[in-house]
Amino acid sequence: MIDQLYAQKLNEGRSNAYVKKIHNLLSKALQKALKWGLIQSNPSKDAAPPSIHKKHKQVWTLDEAKGFLKVCEAENCLALFLVALFTGMRRGEILALRWNNVDLEKGVIHVAEALARTKAHGLKPKEVKTAHSERAIFLSPSLTEALTIHKQHQTDNPLDLVFPSKKGTYVEPRNLLRMYKSLTEKADVPYISFHNLRHTHATMLMRSGENPKVVCERLGHARVSITLDIYSHTNEEMQRKTAERFDQNFWT
Repeated sequence: MIDQLYAQKLNEGRSNAYVKKIHNLLSKALQKALKWGLIQSNPSKDAAPPSIHKKHKQVWTLDEAKGFLKVCEAENCLALFLVALFTGMRRGEILALRWNNVDLEKGVIHVAEALARTKAHGLKPKEVKTAHSERAIFLSPSLTEALTIHKQHQTDNPLDLVFPSKKGTYVEPRNLLRMYKSLTEKADVPYISFHNLRHTHATMLMRSGENPKVVCERLGHARVSITLDIYSHTNEEMQRKTAERFDQNFWT
């Protein structure tokens, strides 16, 4: 019956990833029922959800990222996109960020909220979804300097937002995306989704040989295995370089 459900959803045009989410949720529910003694076995363990062929995340090269930031500086919007590229924060986390969660002296951002759209109240900050998403992200010297300058140029800011709109309210996410697309065109760099700035940050860290545990904590992943799974192609590059370094160090 479970396999028939998966086949039905696929025939309806649902993606493999969507059906895999159904499988994961169903498996957890049945496992809880097994623990409570309501069933004798978990039938989802014998079901066959569709496999997911993961595509490599499209990211910028170092030169492309630098070219983009150069245009951002010329357009007086450098700080926001520096935060995106230098911290790996999600769009909602950036737009909900308040100065009371930014410690410029210690050089750290405390991620506690994310901007979300609600039917009742429109754009509204909410607590981040998981305990792992609530995290401290340490800042590089150049980012700390950029945020310091950005704060000095702010005037009226009733919501204490790091990146308010011109009216002092939350920035409409669609307006941010329009601005972002315009900047990529001016910089003449390949268009990637705003979320892929997060992937660009993580990929650069992984390729530089950074500890995956540190990358995991900066991104707010629950487990290192999730980070390594998402950036498996980058992890392969790291493994190859490690083998080459061992060989070089051994014989020299």
